[in-house]
Amino acid sequence: MSKQIFGEEDLTYPLAIPTNFDPNSNEDHNIIADKVIGFHRGTGDTSWEKHDTQPDIFNYSIPNASGDFFFKPFGEVIKLPQNDIKIENNGTVSFIITDNSGNKYFFSQSNEVNGELFGFFNRMRHTDYKIDKIELSNKKIILFEYEYENNSPYILYSSYSRSITTKYSGTGGCSNNFQDGAIPTIVQYDLILKKIIFPNGIVEFVYTDREDKPNSKKIDQIIVKSGENVIND
Repeated sequence: MSKQIFGEEDLTYPLAIPTNFDPNSNEDHNIIADKVIGFHRGTGDTSWEKHDTQPDIFNYSIPNASGDFFFKPFGEVIKLPQNDIKIENNGTVSFIITDNSGNKYFFSQSNEVNGELFGFFNRMRHTDYKIDKIELSNKKIILFEYEYENNSPYILYSSYSRSITTKYSGTGGCSNNFQDGAIPTIVQYDLILKKIIFPNGIVEFVYTDREDKPNSKKIDQIIVKSGENVIND
């Protein structure tokens, strides 16, 4: 499961809709407009403040089902395409997806990245989710164990941005400016799958270091066990 972030993370800063907006207010028109679009800052009241107007897009894939989803301002999940899959936000960093047969798939964050735009670092964000557990409808459980592929941050260039700044009239404000370039993303850590544990068996993944990519690993061996007996390696 993965996520494409637009603006701020929606799970941290939801797309809030003003709940205290009064269309008959005598306030200045600019303040009323700010409240409607939700970008009014500096008043001390952040209950209706938005950080962006575009929802983050999540992508999921489970057996017999896949698709995208996003959150409406008050937390409702909108699925693309619409189906009978149930998606629950279990806290800010984990999800439970239930399929049509009653099988439950538990996901949690599996990476941490820090995007930079023209020298300014944004907040830590999570773009990938790992599967931790599958609870089958017959009550059997499949577990997944992971280990760090690396714990040394590295830079990934994955997007491009262009910015134009125009000076306001008067003596204040900033000067006219144009900037463009690739945006570096600092990846704090990655996880790799170590074990899949079944009720009567286990699958183990053995890794060694890659020679062509520092701080990365490759699969050298897959060991399948039934109880203590090795079936295949």
